[in-house]
Amino acid sequence: MGVHITRHARNRMRLYEVTEDGVRAALTNPEQVIVGAFGAQQAWKRGAQGTWLRVTFKDEGTRRVVITVTPKRLGPGGRDVH
Repeated sequence: MGVHITRHARNRMRLYEVTEDGVRAALTNPEQVIVGAFGAQQAWKRGAQGTWLRVTFKDEGTRRVVITVTPKRLGPGGRDVH
């Protein structure tokens, strides 16, 4: 499945210094996936220094569209998941 990263997501990646490899790692091997509003899903991946990366995406046919990328201090649900 191909991955398309929107302009908004690329801007956020630049702002927070998140690499494309980090986004792809979160999509291919997430620690948790949460279904969000309007069919969007959130892939959560633990990063360096105990931080989390939340990648919001939506599957559209044969491609996965990355909507936004957000680094977080706490994990899914606002807690530090071990």
